[in-house]
Amino acid sequence: HSETLVIVLYKHAVRNNIKMDIRTFFKKPRLENDEIENSFNNQSQPIEPARNASPETNVSVTLPEIVHQHDIGLYVNKPATETIDLFPGLQNLIWTPPEDYKFPVSEKRNLKFQRSWLLKYKWLAYSAIMNGVFCKYCVLFSVGGGGIGHQKLGLLVKKPFTNWKKALESFSYHNSLEYHKTSLLKSNMRAEIYNQNILPVDLQISEQQLNFINESKKCLIPIIETLILCGRQGLALRGSNDSGRITSEEPLTNDGNFRALLRYRAKTDDQLNTFLQNSSKNAMYISNRIQNEFIVIFHNLIQKQIIERVNKSQAFSVTADETADIAGIEQVSICVRYINNDDAKLKVREDFLSFVPVADVTGKGLLNVILDFLEYSGIDCAYLFGQGYDGASTMSGEFHGVQAYIREKYHLALYSHCAAHSFNLAVSAACSIPQIRNCLGTVQSIYNFFNTPKRQIALHDAIQNNEFLLQEKKKNLKNTAQQGGYSRMNQLEPI
Repeated sequence: HSETLVIVLYKHAVRNNIKMDIRTFFKKPRLENDEIENSFNNQSQPIEPARNASPETNVSVTLPEIVHQHDIGLYVNKPATETIDLFPGLQNLIWTPPEDYKFPVSEKRNLKFQRSWLLKYKWLAYSAIMNGVFCKYCVLFSVGGGGIGHQKLGLLVKKPFTNWKKALESFSYHNSLEYHKTSLLKSNMRAEIYNQNILPVDLQISEQQLNFINESKKCLIPIIETLILCGRQGLALRGSNDSGRITSEEPLTNDGNFRALLRYRAKTDDQLNTFLQNSSKNAMYISNRIQNEFIVIFHNLIQKQIIERVNKSQAFSVTADETADIAGIEQVSICVRYINNDDAKLKVREDFLSFVPVADVTGKGLLNVILDFLEYSGIDCAYLFGQGYDGASTMSGEFHGVQAYIREKYHLALYSHCAAHSFNLAVSAACSIPQIRNCLGTVQSIYNFFNTPKRQIALHDAIQNNEFLLQEKKKNLKNTAQQGGYSRMNQLEPI
């Protein structure tokens, strides 16, 4: 949830910047022509022509309810360590408004941004939180100034461009600037490095450093595979004492499945054993924090694959249920059901996406949580054709339930009462009938009789010595005291 917190703080900062200071309250006369003339006389390259600025640029700022995590406005005036260095390949992830996005209209001339400009100038990026456009390459790769005098950058780089009347003229001018071409060159170089077509400059210089990195990557493979194995088998990672270096000797206390499996693997893997024994303490990649980071990476990769399959299917339904966890935190579990057409034959899949904490458990509040999560994850809700919840009024209410609010926005998203909940309610109601209740009580008595320790041994010996029983497929009698209609149905099946 750190990305959500950053977005909220950023929206708060934008709102504060809108408020005018007493020092800027009285407008000063502009000297556009003089400034441009002086800049050309000095043979310096202006960063942006002052003619771009006009009273029309004062467009009212309306912050969107949902901010995409890669809106270009989130990266303006940020150092490279917080943008392109932290997220390699970020220039290819910058948000582009969808086809049905409605661009705001300026107050003065009733003009707005045109989608065709994005196709003509590939470097343009529209910001929903600033209601303007930027050059995404200059925002991410410019060093803070341009031109011979290294003048301060302005529109399209540090400030949003909103003067739509002079848009084409200004875009064409920006396209010819040297610092823009330099930023574009840096972007292409970063892309080549990100795609591993070329090596970074520092690694090209140091072959020894490159060899060390390659050896470290090879040692990461068994660590990652061990984490995946524990997760697939449902094994807990941690133990009583799971810190420090992994030695070949067995520890006095249990140090967890993860370290035990790595120790066992290192006995037959000399390279891994050398790495675990000789690597520096801050580069062993086996600490609890590193384990959690790998788990988050696994989660992101799995969720990304699910989202890609959902969007590829172009038809999905959402199922959700709200409950409190053991800590008392209200949260919504969100799943998607869709048709997977990756293989030769079509197959219906149902995948879990995430648990989302929720504060407002009303129909409107749960609606916002579900739709915000789907849109933030990158799922195209235009393909939402179904929804399924339990029968609670908050979820299934005709007027103020989640399903009613979703139908208002996505008319084809038909609501179906969850079949498992319906079945459970039917069986629970049937259990109130005296005959059925007495039958379940009798089955429970039989279960208790045969599951005492002494009778279990005697029954097992009798079955082993009976040839007729050995030929029949045996089913175990289950405990009927467990709650839930579906479980009670299965408990009666052996009888």
